[in-house]
Amino acid sequence: MTTPKWKEFEMAVAKFVAALDPKASVKHNVKIPDAHTGTPRQRDVWVEARVCQHFPVTVYISCKREARSLNQQDVDAFIGEFISSGANLGIIYSYSGFGERAIQKAKTLGISCCRLFENEPPDIPDTLLFSSFHCYTPRISLSVIAPLDPCWKLISWNELFKLEVCELDIRKLLIDKIVEVYFEGERESVKQARNGEFFPGNWARLLKYVYDTSKYSLQIMICGLWNIYEARLEAYLIEGSYNFLSGEFIGTQFSPVIDTYSSHPGPGWTLINKAPTAELTKGGIKAVCIMSGGNVKESLIEKLGPKLLTIEEIDPNQLKTE
Repeated sequence: MTTPKWKEFEMAVAKFVAALDPKASVKHNVKIPDAHTGTPRQRDVWVEARVCQHFPVTVYISCKREARSLNQQDVDAFIGEFISSGANLGIIYSYSGFGERAIQKAKTLGISCCRLFENEPPDIPDTLLFSSFHCYTPRISLSVIAPLDPCWKLISWNELFKLEVCELDIRKLLIDKIVEVYFEGERESVKQARNGEFFPGNWARLLKYVYDTSKYSLQIMICGLWNIYEARLEAYLIEGSYNFLSGEFIGTQFSPVIDTYSSHPGPGWTLINKAPTAELTKGGIKAVCIMSGGNVKESLIEKLGPKLLTIEEIDPNQLKTE
């Protein structure tokens, strides 16, 4: 026989409350004598606990699995139930939330209005500040520092990539050296983030290339940049309880899934223009995912190779030389 939805909701609330305090006695669907008549009356969830492990307290929890949000008349009805229960504390759990006036009335009366979330999007008030999830994905930028002597006869990036570098009597393509320098800079940026800076920073390296000493040197600026994504609130999944009286959430937050096979983390993530700060993330930073590595060489050949060289006027003294 299938368990009714309203009963499943009551059981879920009882299970969650019991997990908050293993020492408390949490009973579901129990009969407690009416405080006025002594007649046994059904209570959805009944809690007996101790505050500060010393002072006994009883809590009556009413679970309402309605398709609509509860209104102030529902709060009025609960007040009668609460008084007759003789409990010290009254709590209402609503499956569909509460209306504004219901919350206002409950706050005035000291009644906690709560909403239980079970791996759901947080469709709750904007006043609830969630910790932020961020994802950093790498991006490379290349430029040749002006002036570029005409003797090089280079037009496209592919022509530059095919130049040869000789290190320790080992020849390699210039693009391989560029990728090597890029990964060194990326690793240093990620290391700084792990050592307390929390977020990786953009960086730049200067690669000097001289194959034939009869020619002028060619200088390439290699920049490592980060695209910053923030998880959209509606893409979060949460498990736990939100108390409208205290404005507090107890439970677990889960970020959207991250696509590790793409330069974009996937649905649920929004590209932002500024790095996260205390002002932008009032709820704090929950977690930061830094995606590094990847097929940089293949990406450069595919996306940048056929294009004309980018030549810029840059002061090379401000860059770290490789």
